[in-house]
Amino acid sequence: MTTQARPRLVGGAIASVVAQTMTDLEIIVVVDGADPETEASVAAVEDSRVRLVVLPVATGAPTARTTGIALASGTFVALLDDDDLWLPTKLERQLDAVRRSGVAEPIAFCARFVRSADGRDTAWHDRAPGPDEHPSDYLFLRRSLRLGESTVSTSTILARRSLFERVAFDPAVRRYGDVDWVLRASAAGARLVYVPERLAIWRESVDGASITRRFATDWRYGIDWIRARRDLVTPEAYAAFLLVRVAAMADRAGDRGAVRIIWREARRNGRPRLIDVALFMARWIVPDRLRDAQRSRLARAGVDSDVDRVTVQG
Repeated sequence: MTTQARPRLVGGAIASVVAQTMTDLEIIVVVDGADPETEASVAAVEDSRVRLVVLPVATGAPTARTTGIALASGTFVALLDDDDLWLPTKLERQLDAVRRSGVAEPIAFCARFVRSADGRDTAWHDRAPGPDEHPSDYLFLRRSLRLGESTVSTSTILARRSLFERVAFDPAVRRYGDVDWVLRASAAGARLVYVPERLAIWRESVDGASITRRFATDWRYGIDWIRARRDLVTPEAYAAFLLVRVAAMADRAGDRGAVRIIWREARRNGRPRLIDVALFMARWIVPDRLRDAQRSRLARAGVDSDVDRVTVQG
């Protein structure tokens, strides 16, 4: 777990790890730059399994994660953002899924709840990756208008420590660090192992300090990132990322001049699907109030019940 300037949040995240039904674990908390208040919050946790590491200067989440992974002694490493939470059986169920999958180099991840700023938990309509589905298609292609089909995020990932050491987090990636790592690890031979149980809680917009919030309007960075990873994604995924995710950033920035740039890049180097074109056009035509209401309704629609199964992406 990496943390910085979130003393009230990190304690809850640590508590959710302490409460795991799988007790043979170590909890490595890396404070990214001297932060006495956060350090005190971590030190206050009365559990011998908690190890506090304080970096003398802030290096950014990728380097802080790499530092923590280098100090780990376990065969498997699970990641947790300081503003997210795990349910008690998260590690136990994921490790069981890895054993049953038979995959030599797994990237295990799980379904999750999304907790809004008012404390309400929502089960988005997630789905499993198809047996032959390219990882980038699973990450970026939507099959419907519902949100949250892919549940891969930092706090859901569990993989062998050796994989994290072989494919390190890129310190140059300021945003999309989780999917960036998944794409590069998959290209190195790893396979996705999906656990459909909702075992994590991803908290939306808990404060203004998150990386997601800081770069939420930097749409040019989004274009630069996907260009740099073009060889790791399908043409359809390339276009979808631009027309949906990057367009959302430009919309939040209020930069309508981005429309032509994003569309030209998607057409020139990707293969847009009808649904992505429709979502892209609607973003600039439909009023924000109507879009927000529709998004809220769809996010809560058609929630699947949890079942005891493991899905392995080929």
